[in-house]
Amino acid sequence: MRKKILTMSLALALCMAGLTACGQTEEATTEATTEAVTEATTEADNGSDDTTEASAGDSDSDDSAASVDGKKVETPLANVTYDDKIWTLDEENKTETDEKTSLKFQILDGDDIACQVEVYAGLTDCYQFRENLYDYGFDQKEYADGKVETTNIGGAECVMYETGSTRIFTGRDVGAGESFTVKASYDCDNENVQALIDGIEFKITDVGNTDYPWYWEGEPFSVDSASATVGDLSLTANQLKMDDPFVTHETFNQEIAVTDDKIYILENDYIRSYTLAETGLVFDSEYDLGAKYSSMNGTDDGRIFLSQNGRELIEWKDGEIVTTYADCKKDYDISPDGTWGVGYFVSGDECEIVTLNGDGTSSSTPASFAEIKTINHLNVSNDKIFVCGSPSDEDSEATHIVGVYNKDGSLDTILTISKDEENVGVGSVTFVADTANGYFAMDGNMRTMPYWSKDGTYQGRLEDSDLFGTNYPWFSASAYHNGSLYTVMTEKRADQSATEVICFQVNGF
Repeated sequence: MRKKILTMSLALALCMAGLTACGQTEEATTEATTEAVTEATTEADNGSDDTTEASAGDSDSDDSAASVDGKKVETPLANVTYDDKIWTLDEENKTETDEKTSLKFQILDGDDIACQVEVYAGLTDCYQFRENLYDYGFDQKEYADGKVETTNIGGAECVMYETGSTRIFTGRDVGAGESFTVKASYDCDNENVQALIDGIEFKITDVGNTDYPWYWEGEPFSVDSASATVGDLSLTANQLKMDDPFVTHETFNQEIAVTDDKIYILENDYIRSYTLAETGLVFDSEYDLGAKYSSMNGTDDGRIFLSQNGRELIEWKDGEIVTTYADCKKDYDISPDGTWGVGYFVSGDECEIVTLNGDGTSSSTPASFAEIKTINHLNVSNDKIFVCGSPSDEDSEATHIVGVYNKDGSLDTILTISKDEENVGVGSVTFVADTANGYFAMDGNMRTMPYWSKDGTYQGRLEDSDLFGTNYPWFSASAYHNGSLYTVMTEKRADQSATEVICFQVNGF
């Protein structure tokens, strides 16, 4: 398993939202637990004052908490004894339910925050706690084997992670099905911070909970081939099963490139190469790129192009940069023949069509895809440009459309789905295949595959489960090569042991 420490913009969001920069006045924020980045906060239900004066001997369940004098706040999952002459409890954002405790304590210096400690306990599954281990740079296998150093905080064994002016303790009790986080911010070495942490007492009750299997114990995703019909297409999808399952901690950030006998999967700053075999995908090598790339294309003659906005477009092969296009510094999608591409970022009217000369030189022409206000994704075939995003027409009933443009940037047609045709329209399309008889799209948001004829007439769509047998995937990226669609997606395993990168080949176009 690859280890990395993410930037704290992500790490803090995974713990508990609610900090402002050191020394600034804190604005009202919405609490978020470390157990789910997107979990909505439960409003505090504290109609009565649940704080009492406490002194040594008041608590018989934790020696450190018993040794602290001060006011004691009691909740179903945690008690905290603190010096209320020094610390202020944020009553407005306090949460105390049978499933969750969230408390925030601050030492104020005028209108600024000098110190802050946040205390969280939650009855929840183990998935996000394990993701946090990875995000903080801990090896999950070493943690499971008891080889990671822990600190006892309030009766819970916690790992410690530090970055800048933030110190995080996080742990989990399996039998209780309970996860814990204590986060200190600003002046973490202030003696009053440790005194407050010493006053924490987590309430841990073994209820016989069993956590999900770890990723190396779980069952890899596996489905049989499936067939489905849409419009004039009769399609068959086969999972290209990997001999070494690709466990990921990134839901969205994969790209795919296909040559005659190889498949390359990009995830942020590294590429995995596989050999296409009768049994599926056989792992070959992993290449560290040394920098993050957001776009990858394979050409018919086996070349690989990598791009990232603000970084030079490169041609890459087997871990080496073959050619650098110094004048191309956007995200690019390169044509299958490798002779041209389109550079884009966000706005539909700030794009460029580039011609690649093969020797690192290029020429470009400004392009404006006026029908698209904001670009979500762009890909090209040898003859067409597919621009997916929000429409410029404010009167449009559609929230997303696909503009089909000719190689010179002129509009060909608009792909959309009316309310008369489906209950919901186009979402976040991540790829459009330019097939013999029409345009076949992969819609990541809707988890559907809409299909249009070449004149833009809607023919219908398939659900992800129709072809792939998936439950709730994200269609990360796709490539159309020699008449087959190769698509890579992420899906959480049925046993919740991991999220996997999985790959399919779709035939019948």
